Amino acid sequence: MTLADMLARVLLAPTVVPVGVFTALVGAPFFLFLLRSSKREYKW
Repeated sequence: MTLADMLARVLLAPTVVPVGVFTALVGAPFFLFLLRSSKREYKW
């Protein structure tokens, strides 16, 4: 979370991106990847 806060402040220097928006942009694709990979393991 600290890394997300730091990146949210540095990426668009004049403006501050809310940390929740930044973590959602990074976390949502990762979560979807986890869902897809877990589906393959438990296929009956």
